Formats: sequence, C-alpha cells, structure tokens
Amino acid sequence: MISTRYLNTTRRLQAAKSALLFGIIVVAWLAQTLSASAQQYPAKPIRLIVPFAAGGPNDISARIIADALSKSLRQPVVVDNRPGASGNIGAEAAARSAADGYTLFWAQAATHGINPSLYRKLGYDAMRDFTTIALIVSEPLVLVTSAASPWSDVKGLIAAAKAEPNRINFGSGGVGTTPHMAGDLFRLRAGAPIVHVPYRGNGPAIADTIAGRVQLVFDGINGSIGHIRNGNLKALAVTSRERSPALPGVPALSEIEMFADYDVRSWGGVVAPAGTPPDVVARLSRELIEIGQHAEVQRRFADLGAKLAVTTPKLMDDFVRSEMIRWREVIESSGIGLLD
Repeated sequence: MISTRYLNTTRRLQAAKSALLFGIIVVAWLAQTLSASAQQYPAKPIRLIVPFAAGGPNDISARIIADALSKSLRQPVVVDNRPGASGNIGAEAAARSAADGYTLFWAQAATHGINPSLYRKLGYDAMRDFTTIALIVSEPLVLVTSAASPWSDVKGLIAAAKAEPNRINFGSGGVGTTPHMAGDLFRLRAGAPIVHVPYRGNGPAIADTIAGRVQLVFDGINGSIGHIRNGNLKALAVTSRERSPALPGVPALSEIEMFADYDVRSWGGVVAPAGTPPDVVARLSRELIEIGQHAEVQRRFADLGAKLAVTTPKLMDDFVRSEMIRWREVIESSGIGLLD
C-alpha cells in the first residue's frame, strides 16, 4: 500500500515540474514578444525634443540627424523645439515622457554638463532620468573680437586685461551657456580679470561685438565664420586642443602654455527617457553609428565646422559624467553662484 507521505512527495514534485514548465513557457513567450517588438520598432513617428529654438546650432545639428534617421528607420523623426531656461524646459519634458522609444532628446553641454551644477533645483536628473544612446557631434568655439580691436593675438589680449582690470568684457548667449563657461574657464586659466555680459542668445552678443559695445565673445564656429570671412570679426583662437579645419589659420588656445589643457566644445547627442527598452536603445545606437559613416552627413557637419564622431551608449555615458565633473569644478571656482 502506498503511503500518504509518498503521495504527498509525488504531488509536490509534479507541482514543481508544472511550475518549471510554465516558467519556461512564459520566458520563451516574453523572449519572442520582445524580439517581435524590436523587429516592429518603430511603428509610428518618433519625436526628437531639442531644448533650444529653431535655427540655432543645436537645432541645425539635430535636424541633420533627424533627417538621416527618418530615412534609416523609414518613419518620420519630428523635431520638437522646447526652448527656455538654458535647455532645462526641454530636458524636463523629455525626462517625463514615456520610455517607449518614441521620444528622444538632443542632449548637449548645458543640459547634461553645466546645468546640474549651476541650478539649485532641476526638474530632471541628467544621469538617472535618461538612457544614453550616442554622442553625435562636437564643435569648438572661437574667441572673436571686433575687426577694429587693437588685439591681434591672445597674449596681447591677456596683457591688456591685466593692465586694466575689469575693463574688458566678454559676451555670451546667457548665464550657464557653453560660451559663458568657456569665457570663465579662460579667465581662470589666464588670471585675466574680464567681465561677463550675458545676452539672450549669442546672436545679439555677436552683433554687439562687431559694433564694439563688448570686446570679446566666445561663439560656435558655425555662428561666427561668416563674419570672420567677411572681415567683421577677428578670430583670436579656437577652444579645442587642435586647430579647426574650418579655420586652419587660427591657433588653438592649447598652443599657449597656460591653456595647455584647455579644451571646450559645444557638443550634442541623443538620449532617451530612462527605462527605454534595451533592444530599442541598441537598435537606435546601431542606426546612428551607421549614419555617422554616411559621406553626405559627414559633409554637412564639416560645412558647419563641426566634428562628427558617433559613439556607443557606454562611451557617451562616460563622456557625460566627465563633463559634469569638469564644469562643476569651473562653476565652484568661478563664484558664479547657483541659479534658481
């Protein structure tokens, strides 16, 4: 006669086998579903939030990528401009969007390098609320002055600034922008007492520099190269470690000993809200890396004086973390003060 203990043991084993079999079926179903999801993505238009106004350098770069990605994915990639608060409005909107791969964000130096250390409160966390996909492009700035200014090189400018402290001004597109940070880092490295004058956008700062109302401005090469070529502005230096192919006759700041480690670039890349499915992130990463190899895309960025160098998600993540550390140190040293 079979004992009750034996029957109970047998039933438990059968139940365990059934549970195991069910688990295997569920895992297989999930794997198949995820695979199908990756193959079907994207099934509708994608939104790329750009946290600056249309027509600016970030918008132009983002639209080049959106156009190429639309063709690659065979779905529209629509640029959604959300300007304001040095990029914070657009970043917050992106961070709060559904993490389904249909909202992407054009991250750049302000939102993912400078602002986390400059603002007391942000409506987003640059690392926690986003998944990195690809660093796309970087562009050095150029230090320019009026064609009528007395300085022909950086050393002459520094000597004048030290001789008459706080007389020389530099304009920027606003507090916390990359040009502002470039100027403050320049001031710290040179020990030159120059004064920051913030504008609402680099365009007005450039206009006042041409007119001589401010003496200097740091600007993206794309924004100033036309004025340099037509003689309205004089280029003193570029802010990258090496000279720019767009302005080969203009020295890099790093060629001067006190600026040996100076390397400031405006940069942009693509991120997504945290929690975006890994297979979608991987698909977008592959597509963007391939787009970076397109000759026409490379040509369009070269025409802007920008360097196209598409990275993996991991490399972008490492880069963003290094930018946050670097600008936190500059902000703390410069005494800017936190913004509300």
